[in-house]
Amino acid sequence: MHNDILKLLGNIENVNYSAVFGFGSKVPVYRKFTHLYATLFFKILDKLNLDYYVFAGTSIGYVRNKKNVPWVDDYDIIIFEKEVEKFESKILPELNKLGFWCFKPVNLEKGGWHVLSKFGQCCFQCDIFFTKIDNGIIKNVANWGYYSFKNIHINIVNPKKYLTIDDNLTLPFFNNVGKYIEKEYGDVLNTCVFHINHSAALTIKDHYLKVYNSFYIIKNKIISNTKKMFDNHVYINDVNLIDYKKKFENNEELLDDPDSKVSKSINFLKYIKNTNAKILNIMDEDFLIFCPDIKFYFKNIVINFYMTSNIDSKNIILLNYIDNIFYSSDENITYLKNYDILLLNKPNMVITKSN
Repeated sequence: MHNDILKLLGNIENVNYSAVFGFGSKVPVYRKFTHLYATLFFKILDKLNLDYYVFAGTSIGYVRNKKNVPWVDDYDIIIFEKEVEKFESKILPELNKLGFWCFKPVNLEKGGWHVLSKFGQCCFQCDIFFTKIDNGIIKNVANWGYYSFKNIHINIVNPKKYLTIDDNLTLPFFNNVGKYIEKEYGDVLNTCVFHINHSAALTIKDHYLKVYNSFYIIKNKIISNTKKMFDNHVYINDVNLIDYKKKFENNEELLDDPDSKVSKSINFLKYIKNTNAKILNIMDEDFLIFCPDIKFYFKNIVINFYMTSNIDSKNIILLNYIDNIFYSSDENITYLKNYDILLLNKPNMVITKSN
């Protein structure tokens, strides 16, 4: 096991894992919740016919093992100048409507965009880079700053090639991914770089399989330690979350910092454990943020959500973890249909009008 990775995380006995927020600020981690966001994000781009390519870190992951790098929570895509107006006038409004947070880098007028989960960067991020072609060479890639490709010819890029990454995401890559990665990054099979907050925090000169294995051992140890708190759960009671509301801090405070997010999720899960919950009845949408963690640690709990009014668009994605929705008016169903693209697990949901 690489001790350098342990140093990044600190004492892993004190680190917990959240299906929503990962390890907090310690080290990013790619997980199912990130993948759900990515699946929905790329569905939106494809539905709106954006001409884009995934590249950079996402391509490094593909070259290694056809999966995203396990210590990331983001994707990288590039679009050419002709697509910029379309992206900004048509794609951005739709992303904002569907619960994503989009913003431009500071002090970079012609730079690209960042698209984040509205629950923070540690859930999902995609960096959108703008570029142009000069004499067949890709120039002036812009996002956090400007840099030039290392003599990457357009023939390496076009025509785009659709490849499958992370088991089921089929995305448009550069035509020759291997050659592009070799020219741009060198030997990524025998060098691994950990980035935290877009800064290179650790470079390990070792084969990626060995580094990945060390990371997975650490990740699984942290998950195992966290699961022990919820072992032997007794599934008995119907639990309404009204009583917990008294000590529940406003959901916006969950956006403060990644470590407090994980801590608040774990405290909520302890409450679920202590109440011997079998069926969880949620009337307040603020509690939806905990549902991915509930389903991760308490797989047999049934979650009911009572939808008495239209909920914040950022919470729609969380309905993928709900078993049953009880709604109070047909207006609620009409509202949900506007976000139909975000409900991948819709067939598993029973929507029944409440009295």
